[in-house]
Amino acid sequence: YDGFVVLGDQVTWLDDMDGWSRAIAGVLKPGGQFYFADSHPIAHLFEDTPGGIELKYDYETPLTTPLTMDEEVTYTGSPERLRSVRTYEWKHSFGQVLNALIRAGMVIDFVHEHHDIPWIMFDTMVPADERGMFRLPEGAVRFPMAWSILGSNETSGPPRTKRQSRAR
Repeated sequence: YDGFVVLGDQVTWLDDMDGWSRAIAGVLKPGGQFYFADSHPIAHLFEDTPGGIELKYDYETPLTTPLTMDEEVTYTGSPERLRSVRTYEWKHSFGQVLNALIRAGMVIDFVHEHHDIPWIMFDTMVPADERGMFRLPEGAVRFPMAWSILGSNETSGPPRTKRQSRAR
């Protein structure tokens, strides 16, 4: 493919970042690009509680011990009851995701962090603007809510020298 897009809380369901990255690299043509946008690894450390947002999770989840969640309804807010209530999640750090992409031969063109997101991750979030984005309220400790990566297949274009690769 010429392009590959991954949006919105996908990697938390995956245990193998290297396999995921190899799959992306495997479907991209030489010169193909990928775009990734997801909840920020820092935001995944917190959970809503009646008293506000509290630090609850480790920064990384070991491969052999995923977080196990039993939820009657989906995170989308739908009242419909789920047939399968158990899910498994892994918290992946910046380094785990970026290094897996690099090991798969991808060149990282940019990494951005975002404070505004198009969904309400925590109950205390407030509208950020007229585009339907949300953010933590004024006065709250600020941390990035999402991040995005643009990258391309390493085999794109003429071979890069080490100096050119580092400059990207």
